[in-house]
Amino acid sequence: MARTIEQFIASGDIEIGALDSKSRIAPVTQNGKPVLLTLSASPELTTPFSPWPSYDGGERCSVDLRMTPQLGDLADHLDEMVQRIVGANPTTWFSKPPKNLDQMYNSARRPASKEGYSDTFRTKCSLRDKSASFKAWDLEKRQALNIDELKNLDWPNCRLAIVAQLSGVYFQASGYGAVVNIKSIGLRAASAECPFAFLGDEE
Repeated sequence: MARTIEQFIASGDIEIGALDSKSRIAPVTQNGKPVLLTLSASPELTTPFSPWPSYDGGERCSVDLRMTPQLGDLADHLDEMVQRIVGANPTTWFSKPPKNLDQMYNSARRPASKEGYSDTFRTKCSLRDKSASFKAWDLEKRQALNIDELKNLDWPNCRLAIVAQLSGVYFQASGYGAVVNIKSIGLRAASAECPFAFLGDEE
């Protein structure tokens, strides 16, 4: 069962498992169970971008969520916990611990690229040709969304309710950091009605 961010933060440390040599990701559990998190139970989250593919042009995509106080708390908690656990036993995941290990950590918090913009919280998903790695529903129509609808969706014009999984910690030559994968999304399109429509009623 998914927990709230507050419940997760209060529940102690995670366990980071052995590194998978192919994916370069070490799985994460807590008390031996997967870590499922409700990032928002109601459609309150937003993203400035549609899901965009990773550097290799593959099916893996990033979904950057505008930062909220709760997501900020989660990012800070992950930053402290993951760096502390990895720093205490770096040879568990690095054959030769880098001298600049303290500078290699990549936070889920992505700093705003321009002044006046908000930071974002990075999550991941996969959008394949015929399926997605997560379940999605249109909250207005109360129906599931297929892959074509997801790809054509105006994501920045939607509000999102999201359950995600803290799936692991990735380790690469360029750095390491937490992997937060989207598991399910409820989407609600923003109203298309003009907010000044009432002016037309004036004499």
